[in-house]
Formats: sequence, C-alpha cells, structure tokens
Amino acid sequence: MIEVFWELISTPTYLGVLMGASLLGMILGAIPGLGGVVGLTIILPFLYHLDVKISLILIIGMIASVTTGDTITCVLWGVPGSAGSQATVLDGYPLAKKGEAARALNTAYLCSMIGGIIGAICLLSVLPIAKILMLWIGSPELLMLSLLGLSMISALGGKSLLAGIALGFLGVAISMIGLDPQTGVSRWIYGQSYLLEGVNIVPVALGLFAIPEMADLFSKGVYLHGDTKLKRGIAVLKESVKDLLDNWFLILRCSLLGTFIGLIPAMGGAVANWVAYGHTVQVSKNKENFGKGDIRGVIGVESANNAVVGGALIPTILFGVPGSLTMVFILAAFTIHGIIPGPNLIIEMPNIFYIVIFSLALSNIFACLVGIVFLNQAVKVCLVPAHFLVPIISSAIIFASLQASSHMGDLYVLMIFGVIGWFLKKAGWARPALMLGIILGPILRQRFHISTMIYGLSWLTRPGVLIIGLLIAVGIYYAARSSKDSK
Repeated sequence: MIEVFWELISTPTYLGVLMGASLLGMILGAIPGLGGVVGLTIILPFLYHLDVKISLILIIGMIASVTTGDTITCVLWGVPGSAGSQATVLDGYPLAKKGEAARALNTAYLCSMIGGIIGAICLLSVLPIAKILMLWIGSPELLMLSLLGLSMISALGGKSLLAGIALGFLGVAISMIGLDPQTGVSRWIYGQSYLLEGVNIVPVALGLFAIPEMADLFSKGVYLHGDTKLKRGIAVLKESVKDLLDNWFLILRCSLLGTFIGLIPAMGGAVANWVAYGHTVQVSKNKENFGKGDIRGVIGVESANNAVVGGALIPTILFGVPGSLTMVFILAAFTIHGIIPGPNLIIEMPNIFYIVIFSLALSNIFACLVGIVFLNQAVKVCLVPAHFLVPIISSAIIFASLQASSHMGDLYVLMIFGVIGWFLKKAGWARPALMLGIILGPILRQRFHISTMIYGLSWLTRPGVLIIGLLIAVGIYYAARSSKDSK
C-alpha cells in the first residue's frame, strides 16, 4: 500500500494527471449545467489509449473535485453548479450577500477536503472484509446486485417509475446488439458491419448527457454575472479554520452520513446534500439563522457532498453496482481496460484499488488548495458567455465521439442518442437508467450465463438471491407508492 502511494506522488506523470484532473473538475463544477458527467463523457474515449492507472487517476480526480468547484456559483450567485450542491445555496449565498463570500468558500473547500478524505478512509476499510465476501458472494448474488442497482436507478432517477424501469431494460436490450460472445450469433445489426461489436458507449454517453445540456445552454443564451474581486487573506482563512474546529463533530457526522448515502445506489450527492442540511438544522440549538447566512449550513452540506464519492465507490468496486451516475463511468473505464469489478479485483489487483483510494484523497486536497489559492481566477470561468462556450464544447463532443473507433457510425449514434437524451430530459425520465442498462447489459448476460451453467435454475433459491430479490421488490414498491402520493 505504501509503495503505491509513493509511486503516485513520486511519478511526475501520475501526479501531473491528478493535479490536472482536479483543476479540470473544479472548472467544470463551476460552470452550471455541465458538471462531472459532461466532462467524463468527453474524456471517456481517450481512455482507450491510456494506461489503466492513468485512466483511473484521471476519472477519480475529476469526480472528486467537481463537487468542490460547484460551490463557487452556489455562494457567489445562488445558482447550484450541480444537483449535488443545491442545499449549499441556502446559507452560502446569504453569506456572500453579507460580505462573507471568502469565508463561506474557504470553509466549504476545507470541509469538502475533510469529507473526501473520510470517504476514502471508509473505502479503505472495505479491504479486510473482501476475502469474507468472496466466500459467500457468487455469480448469482452478483447478478442480483446488478439488477438491484439497475432497478434503483430506474425507480429513483426520473418522474415516471414505469418509464425508468422500461428505459433500464431498453438499455440492456441495446447492449445485446452485435455478436453474442457465447454463441457468436449476430443480433440486430441489419447488415451494418459497424454494429458487429455493439453500440459504442462513448457516443451514447455524449448523446444522452452532453448534447441536451449544450442545447439548453444555447437556447437560454444566458451567462452569469458577478463580482470577481473577492477579499482574501490569512485572517479570512483563520476564521474558516476556527469554524471547522468549532464544528468538528458536525463535520464528522455529516461526512459519515454522506458516505453511507453514497453506499446506496441511485442516491448520491443530490440526496446527501439535503439530508445533511436537514440533519444540521435538526441537531443545532440555534436555528434562527439558517437560510439567512449560517456557516453551519455550508459546513454540513459540503462535508457530506465529497464523502459521497468514497461511499459510492464501495458498491461500484465490490459488486459492479454503481452508487451514482458518475460511478457508471468508473465501470466504463474498467470495461475499457478489461477489468471486472468485484471482490476478486481487491484481492488479485490491490494496486488498482489503492490507486483509486489515494487518488480520491489527494484530489480532494489539491482541489481545496486550488480553490483557496486561485479563488479569483476560478470564478471567472463562470463569466464565459454561452455563445462562446457552446461551440467550443460542442466541437469537443464531436471530436471525442470519434476517438474510440474513428467510424462515421459513431456520429450517427451521437445524433440519435442526442435526440433521445433531449426528449428524456424534457420529459423528466431517467436518462441514467438507459445508460446504466447499456453498461450493465454485458455484465448481466455474463453472470446469468455463469450462474445457469454452474447451478442450473437452482441459483434462484439461494438465500442471497432471495434476499436481494426482496430488496428489489421493496424498492420498486416504495418508489411506486411515493410516485403515486406525489400525484
């Protein structure tokens, strides 16, 4: 473990990639409507040509720092940079209006760093139980866990439960396009040689998530205005450190809360930030300043946000069940490099596991330092006009979609799924469910094939399978009930 850490900090390439990814994540997080998903979809095709360690460092660095960067717009203009930072607006923006923007931002960066490190420590604690899990988790249980993740994201990822579930299994169906690896029979290729290897995941991801955001940004044509002259200094930083020391137990509780929420597939930062804010208000003695500029509101939310990443990585690495949408891209990186997630990964490839942990911790530290030192420069990213931003990013999207296979078919896939993604977003349906179905499709087929070959149909009666199946049914039931109550 120590050797991996030393390799990471002593290798200029690794350290440079991690610092660059942290900076890029900060910038993307500071631009409302973009966030980590768009950035990850753009860099995904380049992973084919990169070493596996560099690929993971790049992705983890971006994911960990996005929720640090999106604090800028929350505090300065009251605009959430992403869904995982909505609650920061409640007290961060009033603090800025009271002339305490630097205090709010510095405190948020420090809390994000601490939360991210606690999440990484929780991820590291999984290692001792990996061998135990190997003894009782087989292919049938892994198959059901994949179905659990798909069902939860389908049920919780949009306005319509049935649409979410249907989109999840539509994604599984789309993943079947091409040659069947078991039988060698081609399916649904309609004479197109491009489809023999299946639908390329890169243009699918770009179409579903990046194209709709660019279309919305272009149609609005609005960019943010604000004062980039923020007061900085040792006195302000000391005040933020005092805020942390005065609320250290709140930071610890909210970090652990964020880690736990990250463990639950489909929850993620969008849920964690509101739960953490509610907890902060509930346990506080003096509640009258919340919503008017109480620093505790920023501390609780930002501690939970970054801890979510460490929690979400646990089911992603151990079971191949993504704890959040961004974890889907971790699975995509594993797929690109031929790595199968599961307990075996930790036992047989511990260096990969340690790279993920140390990249997560160091990225949070880098993002915090960047946020504090380059505060004035970072906020200027938010002032880029939409008519400049959209053409640049759109060109990058087209270029990125062609990187994986350099086939014109990728552009057609990009356009088709761009239209699909735009309609799904307007309808409020679960785009992540469709994406996850395409990602998990091959894993589901492989695990079903292995389970059937080894156990026949008797795998359906295994205790673990029955328990997970019950969890799937309960999750869908409560999702349907809450969907019915909201109408």
